[in-house]
Amino acid sequence: VGTSTDQVVTVSNTGTSDLNVSSMSFTGSDADNFSVDSTPFTVSPGNSQVVTVSFSPDIVGVFSASLNIVSDGGSDTVILSGNGIAPELTTDPLDLTFGDVLAGESIELTTTVTNTGSATLTVSDIVSNNPAYFTVSLPATRAGQSDSGYNDSGKIRPVSISNDLSESKKPAVSQGRSLTRSIETGNNIILTAITFTLNPGESQDVMVTFAPDSAGSFIGTLNITSDGGDAVVSLEGTGIAPELTVDPLSLSFGDIILSETADLTATISNTGSATLQINDMVSSDPVRFTVSLPGVALGGTGGSSVLPIQSGSNGLRQKSPGDLKQFDHEIRSDISNGRNITNMAFSLAPGASQDVIITFVPDSPDAFDETLDITSDGGDATVSLSGNCVTPDILITPASHDYGEVELGESGNTEFTVYNTGTSDLHISGITFTGDNASDFSVTTQPASSILPGDSTDFQIGFNPAGTGLRSA
Repeated sequence: VGTSTDQVVTVSNTGTSDLNVSSMSFTGSDADNFSVDSTPFTVSPGNSQVVTVSFSPDIVGVFSASLNIVSDGGSDTVILSGNGIAPELTTDPLDLTFGDVLAGESIELTTTVTNTGSATLTVSDIVSNNPAYFTVSLPATRAGQSDSGYNDSGKIRPVSISNDLSESKKPAVSQGRSLTRSIETGNNIILTAITFTLNPGESQDVMVTFAPDSAGSFIGTLNITSDGGDAVVSLEGTGIAPELTVDPLSLSFGDIILSETADLTATISNTGSATLQINDMVSSDPVRFTVSLPGVALGGTGGSSVLPIQSGSNGLRQKSPGDLKQFDHEIRSDISNGRNITNMAFSLAPGASQDVIITFVPDSPDAFDETLDITSDGGDATVSLSGNCVTPDILITPASHDYGEVELGESGNTEFTVYNTGTSDLHISGITFTGDNASDFSVTTQPASSILPGDSTDFQIGFNPAGTGLRSA
């Protein structure tokens, strides 16, 4: 259809005088689809004239007509028939929905191009209008075709050539698949178009790869051009990605007395749209700031409990059931720093959270500033850690006292002062006496039970001798 083909009719003069052909005309319902090249003409005795008849179908189908030849030697009729054929492009499906794809990964879907017509179909171009995210390739070659120019998976090979573009240097191209090429800086060949032919009834799969680089919705079209019509395939996909959020990003433990500990909590949340993998949580000072997880993962979708930890050949490792996908928690032991647990990894579904407990364990009076570094596939975070180790210090004045002479049956009182010269609260739990005459002495006025750093409290001790002579305690 849209083209023409020729056949010849031979007119012979079998008489003894010139044959004059006066007209050649067509009759029948399809007469307009046939044409002849020359009339009138004369043929001498014993000779012949070749006449070219052209058939030009305008639609698909069977055509017929009669060629009527009129001459002074009689008339004749030639029966004509022809079949109009055409390629027809059919593409299925016309919509490719890739669904959710993790940013940085990819997924392939296939649409099939079929020649449902009656003539060879030439696909002249297949182009993605959004090639940054939707790329096009062909799978394995069809039977009977060469696979030159394609890799083992059937995708078009990237080709690199030198500036010499002579025939001997050009890459091979598949039979039936002409690859249009353009040259970029560095002499790398970039394939910009895919063409191939299909016989009637043949099909060719076309693979579209969706590769998002970030979270969000992406759309595009696959535009297929051919001599049997064009097609547009709609492309749609969603890039998903985890996102790490940590709150708070600063933990201040304040003043902690030596030999005591304090716990504070930071919450890790997955505010993204894909599962978040926490790769590690490391304290810069695992001796004084230790990290642990409580027993339950908080909130989110499909939250689950942290499982018990068992000792294994590779350190401390969680026994995780096969169906626990949302919270895969693994802890490994690091013997070198003298602490049980230093590295942690777990995953969180979108919207889920996990509390992390940081314990401050001071071992000497000082100020400490460290960090908790959290690494994940949804970003990294650093939590600032600070704390002061403080100690109380007691000073009593006077350090000793002589009551002098006290008659039996009488008593004497003396006031003492307790000072807190340390950096933390001083707690007085009681006053006791020791020595040979400890029972002769008693507290008559009690001190305060707690003294702030820099403050003092007074108390009195009475002396009531139970015998004569020097009494001491």
